[in-house]
Amino acid sequence: MEAARTNSEWIARTRSTRRPPLPEEQEVAAQAGAFAIDALESAVLLDENVLPAYLGLAHTFGNVGDLQPALSYARKGLSAAERARQIPFHLSNIASVRNTDGILQMEQALKEIVLAYETRLSAR
Repeated sequence: MEAARTNSEWIARTRSTRRPPLPEEQEVAAQAGAFAIDALESAVLLDENVLPAYLGLAHTFGNVGDLQPALSYARKGLSAAERARQIPFHLSNIASVRNTDGILQMEQALKEIVLAYETRLSAR
């Protein structure tokens, strides 16, 4: 929690000053990213169908320039989305469950990540 709060404070300061981050601020951001990756990987280990975790992992690894794991998690997320689309949510009595727009939106975002990162990797 402390690292996340410190990272949030750093983001606010950086945005307000428009200056490049200091080395110690970059270290705090890297630690917060590592904590995020640990948490998201734990979520995937607990339930391999958690689409937001795959999306978060793809974004986080991509943001630090580590495109191979980012691409791997995006592809795994697409597989999870495919499995999720086979569940008959439309039969639910709960309106929020019947609405599968969130799944479709995350699937689209994962497809865009795969395309972008494959393009970047092939350009290397």
